Amino acid sequence: MNPKELEPRERALLRFYQDCHYGLSPQEFRRRYDVSYRELAALCQISLSTVKRLFASPPTRPSADVMRTLAIVDLLLRDQIPLSLLRQLCPPQQRQDREKGSS
Repeated sequence: MNPKELEPRERALLRFYQDCHYGLSPQEFRRRYDVSYRELAALCQISLSTVKRLFASPPTRPSADVMRTLAIVDLLLRDQIPLSLLRQLCPPQQRQDREKGSS
């Protein structure tokens, strides 16, 4: 099977996303939501010690992945992303596999 050739519009979307620096700092996320360091660690799939370093003085700079994850979760919590899209991004099987791995 050959990969789909991208149309100009799709290439423009790729360039747009490539230049996107959308993110939310862990500090701002915690100002908005009452979450523990442990919850942040699980949410961002990073260690608890990494989360603690993000809030240390001086703080470690969060990775782009962490900031993007927090920004997306912020959108989810504010109902800016439809549940149908969330189900596509995080199918039930992936969630069940993750839950089994953490028990």
